[in-house]
Amino acid sequence: MISLPISNLKIDRIDFADRTFDLFYPIRPPTQIPDEPDSLQLPALVQTSPSGYRIVIGREWLESRKSAESVPAYILPENAPDIDALRIAANYARFFRPLFPTEIAGIVQLLLTCKIERETIARTFFPEIGLPPNIKLIDAYLNCLNLDRNIAEWLIGKSAPSKTWFALSALDRDFQSELTLLLDKTRPTLSVLEEIARNIRETAIRENTEVFRILTAIGWKNILENPDLAESDKIASLRQRITQLRFPSLSSHAERAEALRQKIDAPPNVRISYDPTFEKKDLTLDATLASPKDIDTLERFFTDENRRKLNELLENL
Repeated sequence: MISLPISNLKIDRIDFADRTFDLFYPIRPPTQIPDEPDSLQLPALVQTSPSGYRIVIGREWLESRKSAESVPAYILPENAPDIDALRIAANYARFFRPLFPTEIAGIVQLLLTCKIERETIARTFFPEIGLPPNIKLIDAYLNCLNLDRNIAEWLIGKSAPSKTWFALSALDRDFQSELTLLLDKTRPTLSVLEEIARNIRETAIRENTEVFRILTAIGWKNILENPDLAESDKIASLRQRITQLRFPSLSSHAERAEALRQKIDAPPNVRISYDPTFEKKDLTLDATLASPKDIDTLERFFTDENRRKLNELLENL
């Protein structure tokens, strides 16, 4: 896994104040060995320094073991070039899970601080940690350091792809703050959050206006802070209003379809619905049958007039 010596390191030799490599989230093995609770924690990765040892990976665990006499650790030599030390650390983490974009961003930032050329980072370092040798990725990852911490934590929990990180980190901080309100008041899926953010931003660009004006127009805060609305209703209402602004012609289509649906004389135990995005061109009829009377009601629903109206609605989807 890692070709470095492992030692039992005296805890008082670790320089907890040195945060040079404060870049990585905790990493743990996928399974725990029975009767060995510490088996969930890997050996720490440290580097020899003038003050003892600086932590590279494993700060959270080492902080919890300050009362111990010694801890197991892999030791990087003090004279290891920064790019080599970071390559080893990154691949140590990658053995157990993918690197998070904020970790890659921190590595890139540290390499640039150490005067490593961008070309070297892209062409040499990136392939060594599983990334394509694309120099444009440098700024894309660095932008992730500007992402609101709450959003970043949420993206990590969702195992979001890099493209989602890049898209959200490109938003200004005020817009990001509004998205944290959405995450606080609802539980959107990853795709729904991407859709909402993208449509709001694209609407603001098309209208040549500021995002907050779009948010005001759709009643963003009023909807999210309404205690009488369920989480799902808040999301549905926001998506509907945002879609109406982003796609006016689609909204007109939806209004026509809804007007046709309302003309159909459906009994209380029959619900007619369709795909609100109109990607699917079919109707869904949900019927609740709780008694023989409901069966009779369903049979009477399919009159010639209702059949004509259903066909008309189908043709307009």
